[in-house]
Amino acid sequence: MWATLAACGLSGHGIKLGSVGDPADRAAYNEYLRDALADRVGDLTETSQERLRLNPMRLLDAKDRGDIALLADLDRPLTRLGQPAREHFEQVRAYLDAWGVPYEVDPGIVRGLDYYRRTAFEAHTGAIGAQSALGGGGRYDGLLAQLGGLDQPGVGWALGIERILDALAEEAKTTDASEAAGRSEPSLFLVPLDDEAVGEAAALAQRLRILGKVEHAYQRRNAGKGLKDADRSGASHAALRGGSERGSSTWQLKDLTTGEQSAVSEHQLAEVLRAGRAPLIGSTP
Repeated sequence: MWATLAACGLSGHGIKLGSVGDPADRAAYNEYLRDALADRVGDLTETSQERLRLNPMRLLDAKDRGDIALLADLDRPLTRLGQPAREHFEQVRAYLDAWGVPYEVDPGIVRGLDYYRRTAFEAHTGAIGAQSALGGGGRYDGLLAQLGGLDQPGVGWALGIERILDALAEEAKTTDASEAAGRSEPSLFLVPLDDEAVGEAAALAQRLRILGKVEHAYQRRNAGKGLKDADRSGASHAALRGGSERGSSTWQLKDLTTGEQSAVSEHQLAEVLRAGRAPLIGSTP
C-alpha cells in the first residue's frame, strides 16, 4: 500500500501498524472488554452498547467523546497478544525496517470483520487534516475458509480515491510554495570508492528512489572527485563507500551544506530522504 501511494505521487504518507492477534487473542480481548465495561454499559452510546454486545473490539472505533473517555484507560489489542501473534508482529516490523517503509505502531488499530488475523494497518497522510486515513487492510487468513474454501493465508487492503486526490492536491501546493521560497527536498549522491561499491551504489539507488532523488557515479571515484560530482549534481548529501565501510555495513554520509560527516546505515540514508516530508498525524519521535 505504501509503495502504491508513493507511485501515485504522494510523499508525506506512512503506515500505522497494529495487530488484532489470532482468533483466540481476539476472543479473549472481547471478553476483557465486556468484563471491564460491565458496570458502565449505561454510560455508553447506543451504538457502542450494540458493539459491546456483538463485536466488542469495534468499540475502539468509537467517535463519541464520552465513549472515547470511557475507553481511554483500557488495554488495546496489541498489548494482549499471545506469543505467536506477538512474534509475528515483531517479524513484520523487522521487514518494514529493512525495506525502509515509514510506519508507527498504533496499538488501537482494529478490524471489525472476523476473518482478519494478526496484522492490521492503515495509511495516513499529514496533508489533509484530521481525516488523514487514505486506506487500510491486513491479513485475511480466515476469509477463504469462511467462504467454504481451503484454510489459506491472505492479505488485502483498500484505498479511498477521493482522499488520495485531496492529498495529492495539498502536497502539490506545499511543493509549489517550497520551490517559490527557494527550498529543495533532500537528495542523495552515492559515491563508490572501489569497483565492488559501483554495483552496491546502483542497487541502493534503486531501492531508495521511491523515497526521493538519488543519483550515483557509474564508476569508482576517489573521494575528492566523487564529492565534486555530488556537488555538481545539486545533491544535498553525498554517501561514500569503499572497503572499510563495507566491512562495517555503513556508508560515509556527508552533508554538502554543513560539511558534517558520519558513518551511517542504509536505514539512516533513507531517513535523510524522508526528512523533508510532512509528518504523519499523531506521529511520535
